[in-house]
Amino acid sequence: MSYKVLQLRRDTAANWTLNDPTLSAGEIGVETDTLKFKIGNGATAWTSLAYASVTPGALEELVEDYIGAAMTDSSSVDFTYDDEAGTITATVLPAGVDHNSLNNYVANKHIDHSGVSIATAANSGLSGGGDITTTRNLAVNITASQGDVTLSKEADGLKAAISAIDLGASV
Repeated sequence: MSYKVLQLRRDTAANWTLNDPTLSAGEIGVETDTLKFKIGNGATAWTSLAYASVTPGALEELVEDYIGAAMTDSSSVDFTYDDEAGTITATVLPAGVDHNSLNNYVANKHIDHSGVSIATAANSGLSGGGDITTTRNLAVNITASQGDVTLSKEADGLKAAISAIDLGASV
């Protein structure tokens, strides 16, 4: 069995442009220095034909651009694609992260809330408190012997005006 060698018409990009030949219909012309090629139609000169291939560098650029366009920001991650450097940066946006829903989340791992407590001093007029594993309320009990207190209801809550108060202990 005999084999035939198929050779394509070839030259440098500068020579193709300088000579500006018209390729026959289906004839392939290759730029040996850029590896780009054009396919003739029998009527259009070289400089007016579109390239029929993508060079490895151009293919890499197309893939990078596709990946950059495919990245979608979310409420918890902001993607930045730097085309020139070819890098992707993912920035975590703390406001969009639910700490309790993260993988391997363990309650009380960073702070043992059962070891932190709100204490009230004796004779301070405060009662309540306890550890902070749950919501805690403090109550204020001020008697007339501890000072003058005027309570008034305000639009945003209760307002207490206190004068000449002695809590009986330092807090």
